[in-house]
Amino acid sequence: MTDPALTSKPEVVCVLGMHRSGTSLIARAGNLLGVYLGPDEHLMPPVEDNPTGFWEHKLLGDLNDEILSVLGGSWHEPPAFPAGWESGRTLGGLRRRAKAVIQEDFAGAALWGWKDPRTCLTLPFWQRFLPPMRYVVCLRNPVDVARSLERRSGFSIQKGMNLWLAYVTSALKHTVGRPRLFVFYEDFMADWRQGLRSLAHFIGRSEQAEEAGVQDALRAFIEADLQHHRTSVGETADDPELAFPAKALFMALRLYVRDREDGLAQQDETLQDALSVFGRYCLEAQAGLERTRSRGEGQTGRGFIGRVADRDHVMRVLMDHLAKRDEATRGGQGARRLATTLRQTVEEQTDHLDRLVEQLEALSSRESELRAMLLDAHEQLLRRDEEIRQFRSRVSTLETALGERTAWAERMVAEAELRGAVIDDLRGQLERANPVRRLATLLRRLANRQRG
Repeated sequence: MTDPALTSKPEVVCVLGMHRSGTSLIARAGNLLGVYLGPDEHLMPPVEDNPTGFWEHKLLGDLNDEILSVLGGSWHEPPAFPAGWESGRTLGGLRRRAKAVIQEDFAGAALWGWKDPRTCLTLPFWQRFLPPMRYVVCLRNPVDVARSLERRSGFSIQKGMNLWLAYVTSALKHTVGRPRLFVFYEDFMADWRQGLRSLAHFIGRSEQAEEAGVQDALRAFIEADLQHHRTSVGETADDPELAFPAKALFMALRLYVRDREDGLAQQDETLQDALSVFGRYCLEAQAGLERTRSRGEGQTGRGFIGRVADRDHVMRVLMDHLAKRDEATRGGQGARRLATTLRQTVEEQTDHLDRLVEQLEALSSRESELRAMLLDAHEQLLRRDEEIRQFRSRVSTLETALGERTAWAERMVAEAELRGAVIDDLRGQLERANPVRRLATLLRRLANRQRG
């Protein structure tokens, strides 16, 4: 529900886009055209990796961080968003603070706006109490975004591409059916004057775009901006690191923006809806691929592949629509090449998915064999454990018997020694009691000596 206290705000512009996608550039361009971004003391200062400034309201950015944290995530680890999360009681305090910041910093502004990439994820929170807004969706090649994040934040290329897909898909989903302008960072940098005019027209400030002061300030901003990574559309289509879902969504957006530039897609809400649905399917496909890679489970893979036909249908509708538009414009050679590239990519990825199904089925069969082998080995171990237990029992019995025999032998030795001592004693007594025998013994000894 829109807050009555905020409905008097005539125009609000929300700049959306994945991190490292030119949102700062577009926010600054809007600011030069008259979009109030808040008091200077509340704007984030420049830093080393963004020397031209973020043009981002710090308090609103902090609120977005807290929203994501309450939901169990962060800007680079997006949380799961349950149905109706934006109305939850756990966000009541943040909602009151957000209203207070907007009232304090933007009250009375005829045209105001803000930029924060995290708003791609949290937009439903703000839409509950802000008046209807205009959305500028900043886009950039996902390969370049991923490389920029790798350089700045140390993220893996795969993580950067997955974040691009999550942010762009969320922005598409939450702005469908509302006034929105897609701006590719690469296009704006290549022809910033035309980009400025398109932005000015979208927010109702066309005259300001022709002012020398505005153009000079934006030119200085762009010259100071460093574009470290720039990958062509063709290179993106061939990039092996870019997963098919992100690649397909990027190509579809590229074609859609080209149609808009040619004046062929200005009022086509059906195509915008298709883009949003396709974006959601791409995100689901990427999640399926990630689960398949991480778990290697046949059931997960089969569930993912089972949804591919649904996505392929939307893809075919989208490409057929683009093909018809392509045929309607005679000079659209670039769009035709992109459409052909996209079709080829879809065919290649379909073949790849078929091979993936076969691999998953083979893995599933191998998994069953390994489980059977593991079960057999477990049973053998149980049998060995029982044999060892019985052996130990026998050893214990033998040790007991040996102990008893040893004790018996020791008693016998003691008795033998005792009997020997008694015999020796009796012999001594006998010799002492019979002198004649002693004399005979002596004579026998003497006789033996003489003979010797």
